[in-house]
Order: sequence, then structure tokens, then C-alpha cells
Amino acid sequence: MRTASRACSRKHVSIKKAKQQTKFVVCKALGKANLLGMTMRSIGHPSSRSSQLFSSFSKLYNFIKIFKMKKITLLLLVISPFIGLAQNAQYSVTSFLQDGPKAPNTHYIGEAFLSGVFQGDSEINYNITKATFRKNSTLDWHKHSTPQVLIVIEGEGYYQEKGKDAIVIKKGDIVRCAKDLEHWHTASKENQITYLALYDGSKPTVWTDKVTQEYYDSIAEKLKADKK
Repeated sequence: MRTASRACSRKHVSIKKAKQQTKFVVCKALGKANLLGMTMRSIGHPSSRSSQLFSSFSKLYNFIKIFKMKKITLLLLVISPFIGLAQNAQYSVTSFLQDGPKAPNTHYIGEAFLSGVFQGDSEINYNITKATFRKNSTLDWHKHSTPQVLIVIEGEGYYQEKGKDAIVIKKGDIVRCAKDLEHWHTASKENQITYLALYDGSKPTVWTDKVTQEYYDSIAEKLKADKK
């Protein structure tokens, strides 16, 4: 009787332990399942997550690409002037397009602008000066120790040598004046003139007689009448 009771008691304990172990395993499984569910909900479905990652990497790639392009563009803008300087440094390049400063009213009446385009040296013994005279401006009689060449690049004016009649010079005309020959040249009454003057600048210009406003006006009237 006692043996049967002990056996029944042992069986009861075994069943209880089995239930406890089963409950532990089930709870453990449920815990893992809950953890897995929470994780899946936080990261989403694997295929959806892959799509999100791909989209994020694509946006990042595009951002980096645009950023790099902006950096390259900025770099080119910064260094391009230095590239130009490096190229121009190989040559001696200047420009005659600027009028230059207004000349002092020492030997003319009106407005004149002079620009020293080129200065002579030991290899090239002549200067190039760009002169612009506003309309109705005079210039006194003068001469040079070497021949002078005038190249009219814009406008219209008057030119006269001592002992000769004055003439009209205009854009495209080239006039050569002999050395030590007195002459004058300036804008016309109605138009300004711009010319390049080529001459030896090693010796100063010699100024002789004054061209008065009255003399200038008489030349303008005569040349205007000759046109008719």
C-alpha cells in the first residue's frame, strides 16, 4: 500500500515537473516570438527594408554626386583666371581699346584723351599713342624729329601740313608726315576722331604756332563748303 502511494506520489511529481518544463519552454518560445515580432515591426518586412535601404543609398549617392559637381564647378571658377594668366604669361599682349586719361589743355582747345599704347625700346624705336579728340577741338602746330604715321580708327577730323591746304581724314585713312614738317590734326567740327600715332618718342614733340579757335573755325567752314 505504501509502495503504491509512493509510486503515485513520484508520478505526480514527475507530471508536475513535466508541466513546469513545458510551461517554461512555451513561455520561452512565446518570448522569442514576441521579440521577433517587435523587431519585425520596427524594421518592417525584409523586402521593404531592402527597398528603403536602396532608396536611401540612391539619395546619398545623388547628393554626393551633386556636391562633388558643385565643388568641381567652384574649383574651375576659382582657377580659371589663373589658367588664363598662365597662358597670357607666355605672350606680351596689351589693348588699345581704352581711351586713356584726359590730356591737360596745354596745346589744344576742347577735350582730348591720350593713351600710351606702346613704348619704344632698344629693339623697336617708335611709340604708339592712341588719341581721341572730341568734336570741335583744336590742336596746335607741331613737328617730330622722325616721320609720323597716323592711322584713323574711328570718326572724322582735319589734317594740315605747313604750306598746304587742310583736308578731311576719316576712319580707315593712313597719313604719313615727314620729319621736321610742321602740321596739326584733330577732330572735325561735327565729329570726334580717334587715331593711332606712330613716331619715335625718344625726343619730345616740338610745338610751334598756336591753332586758334578762329583759325580752326575758318578751316571747318572751308572744308564744309568744299563738300557741297
